[in-house]
Amino acid sequence: MIDTTKSPAVNGATASAASAPPAALNSWQAEPPGEGTQSRPRQLLELLRGAARASFGGIGWLAADGRLREHWTAGVSDDVDRTLATGPCGAALIHFILRHPQAVRVEDFTSQAAELGLPQALGSIGPFLGAPLTCHGRPLGALYLARSPGAAPFALEDDRFVKTVQSWLQQGDLLDETRLLGRLRLLNQVAQATAGSMDLASILRVALHELERHLPLNVCAVWLLQQEGNVKKDKGKPRKGAEAGAMDASAGGAPQFLKLAAVNSAPPKRAADLGLIPGLKLEAEQTPFAEPLQNAQALYLDLERPEAQHSALTANLAAHGGNSTFIVPLRTGHNTVGVLQSVCLRASGFSHEHIELLYLVADLLGPAISSCQLYGRLRSAFEELRHTQNQLVRSEKMRALGEMAGGMAHDFNNALCGSLGFIELALTDAGLTPGARVHLESARICTLDAAATVRRVQDFARWQRREFSVQVIDLNDLVRQTMELTRHKWEDLNHARGGPITAEVKTEANAMLAGSAAELREVLTNLVFNSVDAMPQGGHLTVRTWSTPEDVFLSVSDTGTGMSDSVRHRLFEPFFTTKGERGNGLGLSVSFGIVQRYGGDITVESQIGKGSTFVVRLPIAQSEGRPLGRGSHLGVPKPPFPSAPGVPLPDAAARTPAASAHSKGLRILVIEDEEGVRRFLGIGLTHMGHRPHLTADGEEGLAAFAAERFDVVLTDLGLPGMSGEEVARAIAQQAPGMPVILLTGWSNQLRDEAKNIQGITRVLGKPVTLDALSKAFAALGNSQRAASAQSA
Repeated sequence: MIDTTKSPAVNGATASAASAPPAALNSWQAEPPGEGTQSRPRQLLELLRGAARASFGGIGWLAADGRLREHWTAGVSDDVDRTLATGPCGAALIHFILRHPQAVRVEDFTSQAAELGLPQALGSIGPFLGAPLTCHGRPLGALYLARSPGAAPFALEDDRFVKTVQSWLQQGDLLDETRLLGRLRLLNQVAQATAGSMDLASILRVALHELERHLPLNVCAVWLLQQEGNVKKDKGKPRKGAEAGAMDASAGGAPQFLKLAAVNSAPPKRAADLGLIPGLKLEAEQTPFAEPLQNAQALYLDLERPEAQHSALTANLAAHGGNSTFIVPLRTGHNTVGVLQSVCLRASGFSHEHIELLYLVADLLGPAISSCQLYGRLRSAFEELRHTQNQLVRSEKMRALGEMAGGMAHDFNNALCGSLGFIELALTDAGLTPGARVHLESARICTLDAAATVRRVQDFARWQRREFSVQVIDLNDLVRQTMELTRHKWEDLNHARGGPITAEVKTEANAMLAGSAAELREVLTNLVFNSVDAMPQGGHLTVRTWSTPEDVFLSVSDTGTGMSDSVRHRLFEPFFTTKGERGNGLGLSVSFGIVQRYGGDITVESQIGKGSTFVVRLPIAQSEGRPLGRGSHLGVPKPPFPSAPGVPLPDAAARTPAASAHSKGLRILVIEDEEGVRRFLGIGLTHMGHRPHLTADGEEGLAAFAAERFDVVLTDLGLPGMSGEEVARAIAQQAPGMPVILLTGWSNQLRDEAKNIQGITRVLGKPVTLDALSKAFAALGNSQRAASAQSA
């Protein structure tokens, strides 16, 4: 760098000297103890001795305990000077003068000198003049002059010389005390601010305000190292405590940046003209701060020198009236967290007192800033931990509810299967009265509605089964498609209400994600509908996508009624709704389950009367650009069977025996463990003209299959001992091509699957109707006829 100040070391931080400091630093009152400070009083004494024609003279200063603190002489030998400065006689002489409130005049001081024990080397002393030095009645010291024996006594003119010097000395000491008290008040204010708060902005505001009071023509600023430039990325060696976020002096690697955290200036325009605007961010190497940060030393720059204006920052400071700048690193232990910069606008530059103040304030600010940053990181870590804990608790709660819902749904489906089946059998009775038929039709409709509710419960529980397929999806396209599909909800419906809703779509994501388009479309649809319902008087709907290197984000915001914290905390619980009879309480819980299954999460921010914002986070596709296809999975088990009810699987016809060419009069093996469902299937299939053989489990069914010939096998999935899938595999090994229809309560959740599972021809969902069974058998017959015609 260009210039460094000659100011002394303060708390281990030094400033090297490359050129002379400002002249104001040479003021003797502010100079540190040493030869320079002793020469000033002696020079004053020599001048006074000459003016008063005295043989010798001295100035003595007392400490608070009355002992002699300093003693300067003029006109005596070095031995006498040392004796007066270190022996008891010097203190006795000063106390002798202080016992008199006014100046002391003695024509012959020889006897008093002997009584006080003054050195004999002084010889006889003639006229003597002593003046006490006090401050508000407190004794500080004394000034004295002496002449040789026989010389003329001190006159009134001599008194005037002495009184003038006496006044200077007393005022100088009073000024020193005033400066000391001011400095203590500044440090006290800064210390109180750092001790009583973890608010970094408040601490910096107090510190800079106090500096402004003591440095009125200076602009002071605090620059902080930014996180990206602070931490050395040593793998496996995380920093501890205050070291995290603080810069190691020897740190290298990534560029270091500093941000202007706070600046003081009255008026504020002064700082703005200098280019010191809070929030300004600069690379350290492009500023004069690089050397102080690296060497942990203060730096003084004379901005009037062209070579000091090598950076844009210093050039701008010089162009707008900056005379010089002093930069002190803010340290905590061995680490640097930033710098304190002061720009002087006075022509005289910095005084020694100014430098000391900046050092002292920097010593307080460094640890305070480090503590605030550490507190901020701990608080952020705590908030993240609490958020993660809440997510885990909610996930566990949803998992448990999912398991319970799945089990209940399976049992309900079996019960509904029997109920619906027997109602349909009753409806086939030609002897029913019109009134009874109407009642039975109503019961059938209610049963189908109950089955639809069960399917919604299964949608919620589905994420626990982890049975899904994925493909690479462009979230931007999916959002645009979904918004068109839901236009009737957020446009036409609300125009009819008289409260229009405007919609805005911002597609900014530049990464793909892996998932099921149908499921993610369902998530967005639920969020859009939820937002529209929250704006009964109209409003603005915003759907936005964006991405980071790791995740893709989707947000849905509305300007609706908002929600309370109590509602927000229960928002994703199944069956919780604020819509009354218009809602079933499963839309958001199902969406939550879908997003969780993909390794993402949903968060919501809301204020009553201002609206809500839902944010969905999903991981990007691991193999972006390569379609994962229907057979690819996100690290979860592949589904055990296809799901589309009533839709034959590919190549099903090839496995259908040509002999079973009719859909009437089929010999059907029924394997069903629920007695009510098994009885309904027996009666229903018989009513349809088929010949069913009923069995209660897999082993009994396989034994029957081995004993006689069947045209079709109708088996439940969840059988005791041996599952329906295992039964299908065993049958396929014994009789390849035998049609096997699988009954399951989960078929609706598996409709997107089309993977051939050995032995299974088709899947029917529970509760199954007679019409669904009839269509399934007819489809089998059509497939068999098509296969026969092709082979012919």
